[in-house]
Amino acid sequence: MATNAPVSSVGLQPAPDAAKIVDFVAKSAIVLATIIYGCGFLVISIDQYRYGLAGANLLRPKVLAAGIWFLCFVTIPIVLVNYGTGFKFKYSSPGRDQWLRMRSTTLFFSAVSSFWIGLILSRAFDIQIGAEPTGPSTGTISLVMLLSGALILADQYSHFPHWIAVLASLGFGGLLLFCGIRDLAVWHRTSVAGLAFWFIASDYLAALEMNSRNWKLTVGNWLQTVAVILTAVTSFAGLYYPHIKASWGGGSP
Repeated sequence: MATNAPVSSVGLQPAPDAAKIVDFVAKSAIVLATIIYGCGFLVISIDQYRYGLAGANLLRPKVLAAGIWFLCFVTIPIVLVNYGTGFKFKYSSPGRDQWLRMRSTTLFFSAVSSFWIGLILSRAFDIQIGAEPTGPSTGTISLVMLLSGALILADQYSHFPHWIAVLASLGFGGLLLFCGIRDLAVWHRTSVAGLAFWFIASDYLAALEMNSRNWKLTVGNWLQTVAVILTAVTSFAGLYYPHIKASWGGGSP
């Protein structure tokens, strides 16, 4: 005698709707392209305004390149903050986790990562070496970084004086910030330290925004976000974009 047994649907998942996926990808691409072109248009407009030029052709490939460069400078600090807050060693311990969360340790690794990113990106910038009075060179900063790193690593041991690691972290971070501000504000040029200054400051602002904001759709929150974005665009357009080599899509003549 045949029975109508119910068919089990456990483990069966509905197939994704291809049309919805295509629609989502298309809308995301349009939004991303709008952001890139909008930021690129602002960067080039601010850069050209310095030379008394008005207006820019929105369809120029240079606008796209400027927008990509700006998003790169904004995205890298956010990724570093997200990765750094959840970083753990494979074979970790409570003591090592506590060492990683110390302010002296986080400040040092933030400065180190910013320095190396600046060193990598420096190939795309028109960096003039020896054009101004001498000061701490990239080699000197690297030496201070190695010495400070040794003291920071020694801070994992309980008998090591913690204040020495704090001074080492502040010393390296302070030297990097000093050289970056000097190069940007006094000598009006871009250097490895000047690039590192952007990422150190952006790391701090990104962490502050992520930890202090609820990201709800309220007027006060988004006014603050717009102010931060406009400040970032203006700073990038005035301090960094003019020194990016033209062959790399920048504004350097």
